[in-house]
Amino acid sequence: MRYCQVCHRCFGDGAEYCLFDQTATFLVEQLPVVIDGKYRLEQLIAHGGMGSVYRAIHQQLERPVAIKILRAEFLADRVIAERFNREARAAAKLKHPNIVAIYDFGFLPNGGAYLVMEMIEGRSLREELRTCAARNGQMRPDRAVAILSQVCAGIEAAHRHGIIHRDLKPDNVMIETTVDAVERVLVLDFGIAKLKDREPGVLGITDENTIIGTPNYISPEQCTGQMVDARSDIYSLGVILYEMLTGRTPFASQNTSAVLLRHLQEPPAPLSRFRAGLSGELEQVVLRALAKNPNHRFSSATQFAECLSAAVRSSQRQIEEVVEEFDETVETRPRRPVFISDEITGVQPRSRLDRGLFNLPTSAGETIGEPVGEMEGRPPTLLIERQPRTRFNVAVVIAVLALLGFFSYLWLSEWRAEADQSAASSQNQGPADALGANAANPNRVESSGGAGPANSANGSVQDGVKRPESGGAKTTPASFVKDEAKPEWQTAAAREVKSVYSDWVNAAVRGDWGKHLSFYADRVEYFRDGKLTRAEVGSRKRRILGGFDSYSLKFTQPSQIHLRQVNGAQEADVTFDRQWVLKRNRKKIVGRARGLITLRHEARGWRIISEKQIRK
Repeated sequence: MRYCQVCHRCFGDGAEYCLFDQTATFLVEQLPVVIDGKYRLEQLIAHGGMGSVYRAIHQQLERPVAIKILRAEFLADRVIAERFNREARAAAKLKHPNIVAIYDFGFLPNGGAYLVMEMIEGRSLREELRTCAARNGQMRPDRAVAILSQVCAGIEAAHRHGIIHRDLKPDNVMIETTVDAVERVLVLDFGIAKLKDREPGVLGITDENTIIGTPNYISPEQCTGQMVDARSDIYSLGVILYEMLTGRTPFASQNTSAVLLRHLQEPPAPLSRFRAGLSGELEQVVLRALAKNPNHRFSSATQFAECLSAAVRSSQRQIEEVVEEFDETVETRPRRPVFISDEITGVQPRSRLDRGLFNLPTSAGETIGEPVGEMEGRPPTLLIERQPRTRFNVAVVIAVLALLGFFSYLWLSEWRAEADQSAASSQNQGPADALGANAANPNRVESSGGAGPANSANGSVQDGVKRPESGGAKTTPASFVKDEAKPEWQTAAAREVKSVYSDWVNAAVRGDWGKHLSFYADRVEYFRDGKLTRAEVGSRKRRILGGFDSYSLKFTQPSQIHLRQVNGAQEADVTFDRQWVLKRNRKKIVGRARGLITLRHEARGWRIISEKQIRK
């Protein structure tokens, strides 16, 4: 079997180039495209520690599946082969909505093995955390608890069957959106699960003295190779929740030994140190799950999920009570009405502390105000609240002054330009002299980066703008001087080049590399790499941008378009500026540069024959 290293599609042994992007394919020796006569491999999904995962189709049922392939060199070891066999038997026992289903299992002719699983059309929790970090920085507590509650439900089902996962991490949690727009969370990869009811023949396969798992997420008892149970998975769930809420694991380090020692000896830092606003109850639940002593953790995944939900509900209830109290205070706060005299009601103006508003005792024991009964017998009044409008009035005045200044500046600039143009015209012999310089060569198109101006009798013409000789009248601004008449073919060609440039840019910004590459010629002078084919250019672009978690590109409108005739063919140089923002993990790379592409008019239209960078 061969697969494309760009789009990862799978082909037969005879396909040396990808049928979609013409990239050279990579040979995977002794792996058939059709496995066991039933499953046809379509695309490589990911590489794992002991093998690879492919997207495949069950040919008889026409159902998409995921197939995990274990390489033959690993199966040469009896312990590893038995571990893979145990993964299939352990996972096949589990039937739960939050656990990836296992459909089939078998061995390959080359000595490898395969495991057929449910195909999840979604994203991993690791990808969700990266997306959340790029947008908001940290995940909302209610969403984090909603995701982890489903993980706990699946893990609890495995624990009831006597299966311990032992490698829980965000990469082994998938999030799928159903047709009802409901998120379904699934746990996968029970490849290192430990069966409590092991058979005598497989004793020692998961040796208690062997550290199995991912260092950042394993429990202290796993670090020392001790006996593990369901509480070990609860510790890993606590680490995952810690990362979801704070954006970092509690014991992160580039040294694996240092990570293991911190799991054993160092208490986790409070979540409030990295994120303000978390409730104390939720923080205590997470720290309890991360207890060093298994006896101090939650006894089951269900208990862990219930405590998490209770902590979130308590936090939301406190917020609602505060909001309700604030609203009540605002509504019942005594306002200061002002009674305005009106001819209809006959009510006269009264002060804010006038009689009838409040019954306040004085020092002499008297009261200010009238009884409530007397107030009810009064004629109706108009109640008008005066609200300060000073800021609004100031903003309106500033806006009006800004508009007046802007229009005044435009009028003054136009007046000065007309005055300068009149003065320049009076110093020259006539308009015919200004056009005489370029009359001998009508096909020439000058840009601001041209070799030099063309001299005339009374001055020079450059960039389509008449410039008097030194010592003459002032130079007329370019924005107020009409360009010289250009040949019709140049005007039409400039429009076509701008249209091609716009489509080329939009395709790159959207990530539509197929359309983006369609604007290149068969061979392109590409930066410092020399002559490359269109497929090689696409492979290089995808390889560079594929190494980042996310990226964004921005292009400006062409600053210059220089048209010319080369060997009877039309060519155009387009100068533009571009910016990029590249993100990988927590690093952000921002840059900008000025680029130059050269297009040639071919039978298929304008095609890019050169792409270079002028300067950064």
